[in-house]
Amino acid sequence: MLLLDIGGLFPTSDRGKQLIAELSLKSMDLMGYTAMNLGWNDLSIGTDFFKKADARFSFPLITSNLIYKESQLPVGEKYLIRQVGDVKAAILGVMPANPSDTLPPPACSPADQKLAPRQPSALPDHLEIIPPEEAIQALLPEVCSQADLVILLSQCGYEATVSLVNQLEGIDLAISGQRRTQRRADEKLRAPVLEASHKGESIGWVKLTLDESGQVIQNQDQAIKLGSAIIPDTRVIKITGDDIEKKIRDEFEKMRRALLKLTPYEYYEKLVKEAGKGEKK
Repeated sequence: MLLLDIGGLFPTSDRGKQLIAELSLKSMDLMGYTAMNLGWNDLSIGTDFFKKADARFSFPLITSNLIYKESQLPVGEKYLIRQVGDVKAAILGVMPANPSDTLPPPACSPADQKLAPRQPSALPDHLEIIPPEEAIQALLPEVCSQADLVILLSQCGYEATVSLVNQLEGIDLAISGQRRTQRRADEKLRAPVLEASHKGESIGWVKLTLDESGQVIQNQDQAIKLGSAIIPDTRVIKITGDDIEKKIRDEFEKMRRALLKLTPYEYYEKLVKEAGKGEKK
């Protein structure tokens, strides 16, 4: 089984964003996630956080088209190859060049759109986004030579993801954000394109059947509604608490008390050390 997330998970508000990201990744690691794509709002955490995450968590962050400008290296892993039974699956992950392409769909209520994560207005100077089509097209020959199945995690929105799937041969399954327009009755797809649920209200399940040549001949998918009937995992509760907002407040109170114990010089040294942490790679 592969447990995947298309990204756009982390908050952009300053208060508690790194702590929330930390708790989220710890919980996902405990649940056995295979990989996570990154979205525009995830960049608000800073790439220094991602470097540390690579060493601390067992699943990678996939960034097939997000690179460091100077080194041209990917911020996360440019792709992942994972064995699932007798099948080797390749996982790619892309984000759009324009942050507005990841805004909530018009179907969301005004209240939901107001609460949705704010997208950064500009890319940090040390990063570069390769156009999704260009990045995937360059990687497909490489991953197809190693894998039986190619899965695309896309922050580009449903319509843009459908366009990528239909233009580029080799993608067997794509998972995207929600569509902005109604599905057309005559819509034809070269490969299945599934949608991530709004606000994590459900979890998507898909089963693919391959023929002897590795082609997808059948797919089954279902959105499993999440609600109060699902019993919380006590191991995750130990990480997030019963109320994650209270958990964040308590952790901030601990940090505040720790800062109050510092001398003015110790506090100054702490600020200098934090300001000196580089973002380049």
